[in-house]
Amino acid sequence: MPDDHATVVRTFATWEVVRRLRPKATAGRLTEKGPRRARTQIRQALALLAWLDARGTTLAELRQADLDRWLTEGMTTRLAVSSFLRWAKGRRLVGDVQIPLPTTRSPAAPAADDERWTLIERLLHDDTVAVELRVAGLFALLYGQQLTRIVRLTTDNVHCEGDRVAIRFGHWRLVAIDQGPLAELTKTMVAFPAARGQGPVTAS
Repeated sequence: MPDDHATVVRTFATWEVVRRLRPKATAGRLTEKGPRRARTQIRQALALLAWLDARGTTLAELRQADLDRWLTEGMTTRLAVSSFLRWAKGRRLVGDVQIPLPTTRSPAAPAADDERWTLIERLLHDDTVAVELRVAGLFALLYGQQLTRIVRLTTDNVHCEGDRVAIRFGHWRLVAIDQGPLAELTKTMVAFPAARGQGPVTAS
């Protein structure tokens, strides 16, 4: 790795990651989970720096759009970079980016296909469920979007053209929705922000 990357991540590993593990190790309370999480935090810090380097930018130049794109492009393990970003932000090595929440629990097992499609069918057609909950659930079930990202969507992320609707998740991924129940639900929610109240797509 480049020397500047090695220096930053080695400092982070020594004074943040290992420092937190050492008391547990001394007391004999260190489990396999701790070192595994530590390795993931270090690897994701290196991965983010390498990704930025490949695009000709630096950690100091990291913007929210860059971070959102990097998180969206990869697996959920990239959320482990939150520890590194909080550490870097505290030392003014990175600008004012929104730090993602770390994963504190193992994710629930994915729903079986039959259960998943039953939920999708209900959300598409059950008018007794609030429209914003139906849309949020369908974004999660059909497009694999995290709820923390869904609740940050605004009407600026929704583009309606005729019978088609396109959603921009984060700052880069554009998903086109053909005419159908989800497109109609999304247009309904966006058309009546005042009546909707607090929902997964807020008025811009």
